[in-house]
Amino acid sequence: MRASSVRSLGESAAPACCEADDAATQPPSTAPVPPPLPPPDERPATMTGKAPSAASLQREREYMEWLNNRPCFAWLECADSFRDDSYEAFMAVRRREREHARVQTVTAWRSQQHREQPSAAALERQREYLDWLQDMPGPDRDDEERDESWAAFMQQRREQQRKRRNEARRTGGKRGRPVNPNSQRQCELAARTARSAQRQQEIPASQHQQQLAARARWEQEDPSPQPSPQPSPQP
Repeated sequence: MRASSVRSLGESAAPACCEADDAATQPPSTAPVPPPLPPPDERPATMTGKAPSAASLQREREYMEWLNNRPCFAWLECADSFRDDSYEAFMAVRRREREHARVQTVTAWRSQQHREQPSAAALERQREYLDWLQDMPGPDRDDEERDESWAAFMQQRREQQRKRRNEARRTGGKRGRPVNPNSQRQCELAARTARSAQRQQEIPASQHQQQLAARARWEQEDPSPQPSPQPSPQP
């Protein structure tokens, strides 16, 4: 029993010794070794003490290039002149330039979309422009030039639309949305008018009309002659 246990211990310990010998004889790895980090005091850091990001480092490089490429004028060298080279001024210029570039990109993309997929109104204007070119009268002289540009057509089109709107206003016609007789407001107005008419029919004659009717009946019952008025004496 003791011999078998010694044999098993010897067999299990033998591979460990072999592995240690193999590790000692293997060549060192050729993986790249990262450069050592600078001391904490020499590393760039933000105001809060954190490590700067790649975007902040890029902005810092752009800021240095902006300072180096700024034009120098003689009047800036005067003692009473002020030149704002702060980081806030650089960021304001950077935001303005990036916004201008973004607007230019969006405008170009929208123009391309409008050209590729024109709307119904754009197609109608294009047809009107072609008809306008065909109906344009010829020049009176040989050296006279005709303005066949799109700007001239649009200006004339706007003038015609303005004249039509002014003529529609002069006619005095009713403008605005057409009245829907089945709407809730129109139904309420019709019911109110019907109630007013019914109330007028139920109201009796006025007191004055009743007095006139009573006087007429009294005259019919007592037809005595009324005394004629005496003429006033002459002075």
